[in-house]
Amino acid sequence: MAERRRVIVFAKPADAGSAQEAARRIGAALARLGIERFDLMGEGAAAAAAMWLAAAPEADIGSVVLAAPDGPPDEAFREMRRPVLVLSRTKDQSDAGGRYRMLLADCHFMLVYDAGPDIGAERPEALAFIAREFFERRDLFLVSRENGRTFP
Repeated sequence: MAERRRVIVFAKPADAGSAQEAARRIGAALARLGIERFDLMGEGAAAAAAMWLAAAPEADIGSVVLAAPDGPPDEAFREMRRPVLVLSRTKDQSDAGGRYRMLLADCHFMLVYDAGPDIGAERPEALAFIAREFFERRDLFLVSRENGRTFP
């Protein structure tokens, strides 16, 4: 993805504090570095921090991918107007992805088969392919323009 897109991937360390605090700190660091426009991805517990950064009015974020978000979304995300793709996993029964889908106005939802809570480690090729397609094509991402197939 780095060849065509600038993507910030959230991996929230245990000592980052709240999701809001982590987003504030990352946003400040990006501003100091002069990074203005980018796409955003967060997995697991980092999904909430990614959403808080995406919700910041000064953030110039194209699209957001949430991979196996951990925990329910905050009601404040209801105002989000950026396109969001929520990837949920089939190996467990978490309903967090469905909650995000119901809350967000411009949300797409996709199941990643044979994946548990760590989609990035269990199905890295699927995560990279789906995220790249979504970042580049938004709501046309479901069918690859390269070969006309979906990537399960």
